[in-house]
Amino acid sequence: MKIRGFRIELDGIREVLLQYPPVNDALIVVQKEKNVAGQIIAQRLLAYVLPEGDLDQSDLSSFLKQSLPNYMLPSATIVLDEFPRLPNGKVNRAALPSPKKIDLATDRDYVAPETDLEKQLLSIWESVLQKEKIGIKDKFFEIGVE
Repeated sequence: MKIRGFRIELDGIREVLLQYPPVNDALIVVQKEKNVAGQIIAQRLLAYVLPEGDLDQSDLSSFLKQSLPNYMLPSATIVLDEFPRLPNGKVNRAALPSPKKIDLATDRDYVAPETDLEKQLLSIWESVLQKEKIGIKDKFFEIGVE
């Protein structure tokens, strides 16, 4: 599969995730964002993980950054207790929660904007990225849509 011109092997990303000790199982999916005409305007990688015990997302993120090139890093990592399943036992990918339904701000140290310029810029970011509660310390490319 190609995303933004780069060949991506989803199983390769999954294998790297499984090398991180607290990760029991993982699933990588490509989320496609379409415009009103149905054309794909953006694609991003999402990682769904089932941890064994506690999972420190910042440590996992650092591990992935050391193990994978930037273009293969998931945009979001969603921790689940279990994968939703179909009656035949396969993972129900349609029932996986979307990052838009998850408050991604809880995984970050939120720092509120103080000046009018900061408020205006973050308002633009929130509109473009379709995310809420973006702080002044957040990095555009780490929280944005790929």
